[in-house]
Amino acid sequence: MAHDEAALIFVQPEDDIPSLREKLREARGQTVELLVPDTTRLLQKPANWTPLLRVAERENIHLLLISSDELTLAAARQHNIETFLVEDGQVVAPSMPANTRTRRRSYTDAQLSPLLIAATRDRPAHTGSTTVPPSAVPADTSDRDMDFMAELDSLSDEMPTQRNRAVPPPYPATSADDEMVAQFDELDAAFGDLDATPAPPRAAPRRIRPEDIELTDDEKARASSVKGRPSSSRPRSFEPVAAPSTARTRTADLQTEPRNGSTNLLRGVLIALVVLVLVGLVLFWLFSGQLFGPGAVVTVVLPASPTESVPIEDEPIFIAVNSTANSEQAVVAQQVVVDTTFSATGQVTDQTLAPTTFASGIVTVYSQGGQPLFFPQGTEFVATNAQGQPVIFTADSDFSIPAAATRREGAQIITTLGEAQIAVTSRIPGSAANVEGNTITQIIPPGQAAIVVNAGGTLDLLHGSLTGGGEEPVSVVKDSDVSTVLSAALTGLYNQARQELEARAAELGLSLEPTTVAPTDDVLAQGQGYTVDVQPPSGQRVDITNPAFTVAVSGQFSALATPPGQSLREQLQVAFSNKLDSEDRILWGTAPIVDNWEWDGQRLLVDGALDPTGDEPALSDTELRALRNALRGQPRAAAEAALQGFVEDGIISSYSLPTDVETLPTRDSRLEVRVLSANQQ
Repeated sequence: MAHDEAALIFVQPEDDIPSLREKLREARGQTVELLVPDTTRLLQKPANWTPLLRVAERENIHLLLISSDELTLAAARQHNIETFLVEDGQVVAPSMPANTRTRRRSYTDAQLSPLLIAATRDRPAHTGSTTVPPSAVPADTSDRDMDFMAELDSLSDEMPTQRNRAVPPPYPATSADDEMVAQFDELDAAFGDLDATPAPPRAAPRRIRPEDIELTDDEKARASSVKGRPSSSRPRSFEPVAAPSTARTRTADLQTEPRNGSTNLLRGVLIALVVLVLVGLVLFWLFSGQLFGPGAVVTVVLPASPTESVPIEDEPIFIAVNSTANSEQAVVAQQVVVDTTFSATGQVTDQTLAPTTFASGIVTVYSQGGQPLFFPQGTEFVATNAQGQPVIFTADSDFSIPAAATRREGAQIITTLGEAQIAVTSRIPGSAANVEGNTITQIIPPGQAAIVVNAGGTLDLLHGSLTGGGEEPVSVVKDSDVSTVLSAALTGLYNQARQELEARAAELGLSLEPTTVAPTDDVLAQGQGYTVDVQPPSGQRVDITNPAFTVAVSGQFSALATPPGQSLREQLQVAFSNKLDSEDRILWGTAPIVDNWEWDGQRLLVDGALDPTGDEPALSDTELRALRNALRGQPRAAAEAALQGFVEDGIISSYSLPTDVETLPTRDSRLEVRVLSANQQ
């Protein structure tokens, strides 16, 4: 695409930054013109231009701002964006195609005639009648365009009469009026050339409108003298004439008339026109009340200066891997990670009595049943010790109880009970497992219901004292012993991890930032970020002659490393300030300050504050001009809405309008904006 092709984007009041970014991507032009009305405040903040500039840089787009809003223009200039100020008016929705560019320019006398001649080259060629039919005039031609074309018609009506006269030898032009007429004569000659030679067809010609040209004061005065000439009553048209070769030919034609009469007539018309204009302006000001009518005073109050800091906690900051990927809201750093293990040895400092031996003995079971009974190893025998606590003994092996046998001897019937002797051992060690004789009351086979003995049932059980349980001094690893050694082990783990991180950062050509080592020693002290292994485990015995145990701790540690000469604190101060500024969170009269930061292994969090700067509130020249532009000639309701917008933007804190004025004056001399500080209200 050629560089001079451009796309025009009209920024609507309802647009936001994401929609503007999408419009920029869809524009696909090397130059994009942003047309911003006064009612659109989106781009008055410099921070809102940053995402648009990123899209423009990525898409290789040249941005051009067209607006009459002072705040929007000032924000764009901070980013070195090309701007065009629309003077003596306000930007509204464009009436031309979106890809048409219109720029206001000023031209000197030497440039005026070539510009006007070039403007006529886009007119369609015609033969025969020179009257321009209504259909040939574009539908969007403004009244100012029509007046401008009418003046050119009037000028062409007068030119042929003077050119057809017999003239003496040419003489040099001696007045500014003759030079102006010579320039319009060149324009008339250009029209004749266009009528004789049709222009080649061109797609979508771009017509330069009269409002695109700004004349100097001298040119405006000369144009006024031309307007004073009487126009023909016939339809306005352009007549093809033979163009003179030079402007000096025009000077020779004018010599046929008496110079004094022509000059005096032109001067008289000019004076009369100026007098009429002045009289009209005076009458308008008198009747509109702007000259001697009442003025208006609008009072605005500036925000009060902050006196207290505003804390900001856990603000995340982005991390860029290298400087090429850096942004204004990120720090340049790289994460380094190590897995570290550290061991410490401790000893059990005291001994304690611990249950060491088990109670055991022999029990005899008698059966009155006619069937033998089988019981597996592990069958439980429930007894009661001297303290009234149940003690469980288990059978050391499988056992069987034979069936009872009955025989008759004379008049007597003798029954022989089935009998079995079983070796049992207590399930728990210690003296508490010792029981007196005949204290077993139940037999519980594995997975079956309990069988009550010695209660008139099938089974009876007899036994003597079951003893042998006792205690002896032992060394056992306790939690208190582990805690003493664990504290020293964690300190060694943190120091060793930091050394390994520094070595890893040096291998990458970076400098370790010690304040970002994670987990921190405080986190480790809270029992987080590591694993522990104790050998022998807590509660287990150790050799009484060498009561030593080992505590091994391990964990994964990470930290941030920065390029040499780019300390993390300095980078954080810049990134923290830019992030708050881009989000419009910096209050007036405050400055961001970084107090502390923390790296948790995944995020970089910053604690800071907005500290008062002590600056006195004031309105800049740009803000004051924007205030006047928003108030000038506005009805009361519109003025209140505009002022409320300044309050929401934090430029002012309050305002007051005169009670007896419904429409504010249009002249600055009658409109006073009184600015008060918070202490003066």
